[in-house]
Amino acid sequence: MRSRPKNLFAVVSFLLLVALVTAACGPQPEPEATEAQPPAAPTAAATQEEPAAASGKLVFAVVPKITHPFYDDVLAGLEEKVGQLEGVEYQWIAPPTGNPAEQVQILEDLINKGVNGIGLAPLEAASVEPVIAQAKAAGIPVVTFDSDAPNSERVAYYGTDNRAAGRQQAEVMAEALGGKGKVAIVTGSLVMANLNERIEGVKQVMAEKYPDIDPKGINFVDLMNWVLGLDGFSDERSHCGEKILEAIQMAWMEEVD
Repeated sequence: MRSRPKNLFAVVSFLLLVALVTAACGPQPEPEATEAQPPAAPTAAATQEEPAAASGKLVFAVVPKITHPFYDDVLAGLEEKVGQLEGVEYQWIAPPTGNPAEQVQILEDLINKGVNGIGLAPLEAASVEPVIAQAKAAGIPVVTFDSDAPNSERVAYYGTDNRAAGRQQAEVMAEALGGKGKVAIVTGSLVMANLNERIEGVKQVMAEKYPDIDPKGINFVDLMNWVLGLDGFSDERSHCGEKILEAIQMAWMEEVD
């Protein structure tokens, strides 16, 4: 249920880049007339780090939710399309731990560097709304992908109709179960809008058409914290990955049954 065709990610990356190029090259607000001032002497910080656009090329930053194999195909598609365009560079910057505050800090840094556009997969829509507004005020267009911030001032969103995807998943699962049984809905986060929309789609179909199927929700983040908090747990946190958590979750459900 989780796999997606690689060419889909390439297409999304291409559309994302085209949208950023189009927005960045579009008409910009006319600057207000000000009295000419003598050029200021460059500071030490300015000489060490030039603005992203100082190279004369269009520089676009892409900020996924986290470093994860899920986004490898997005990066591959981005690299392919950038290689076909002249005068375009990209920066790929992911929050180290998937913390919304980290993503906001990355976006603020990119605005200060003066990139030409930002592609963003929001971790938490509400957290990025103010910083997207800051980017717009600075003349930097923001395009969202994979997950959206619909109430923000982003230029466009490229991604899945997540509620429709959840409804389709529920139909497939119901057919496999013969219309009866227990289903575990496993999600990686409770704040990511795209994941929550898929869960809504699943629950909607189950409630309307398959009342004999009982969906149980388990959050991987909570499950991982429970495991790490067990007395006597002595393994590395990095070993508590998705496959391990799935195995724990399935064994738990079998024991309950």
